Amino acid sequence: MTRERWRLEWRTPTKEVCRPETDEAATCPCNGFAYGESGVLDLVRARNGAPDDRLPLSPLFQLADSPADGGLAAVARWPQSPSDFEVRDSTERGDDARRREPVRVMTFRDYDHDGRATEFALQIGTTPCGQSADIVVGVSSSKPLLHVFTSVAHPERPLILQGRIWDALLRSRGPVSVLQVECGDHGSDEHREVRIAATNGGIEATLFVYDCPEHGTPRRLISTEQM
Repeated sequence: MTRERWRLEWRTPTKEVCRPETDEAATCPCNGFAYGESGVLDLVRARNGAPDDRLPLSPLFQLADSPADGGLAAVARWPQSPSDFEVRDSTERGDDARRREPVRVMTFRDYDHDGRATEFALQIGTTPCGQSADIVVGVSSSKPLLHVFTSVAHPERPLILQGRIWDALLRSRGPVSVLQVECGDHGSDEHREVRIAATNGGIEATLFVYDCPEHGTPRRLISTEQM
């Protein structure tokens, strides 16, 4: 059996983002990134007897809104606690946060249902509603080198979904529909659902957009889009 070691490698010195001393850390744009660090980041897969397999991650963070500066990646380093902002002294809050065990960024799962847990979800941004914008990176049976997972309809671009939609795909045993945005959420006048499935040909995802009718009136389908 070939032994592998995967690591996240900073290629530049990092700087902190969504720092525990700041009120910004409790805002929606920092959801999932507090208390984090930012820089130029690669995913590296080292295997015995083979050159390192390397995937630059920083460009992917330009596909969504994140607290990283242009061209940089951002990931959480120390976990937040619900009681953090009950501590009035920001210095004390920061010192306490930095004593915690670091956040685990890579948790390997089998999102594409190929029988191998060789990929992990990575948050690259947040949506206006404070939901995560996640991609999945790793290797698969059809692509044995590091890559970003795409959909069947759009192999040319990463598939970006809310974390809970990726979680629903992971748990599914067939096609599953997941709410993306409901009527009234942050003023939304649309109801959006994503139907997603892992098939032999890859991941299929379709966005269904419905109107928001008066109470008691059935929703009407406005549009569908292959994601």
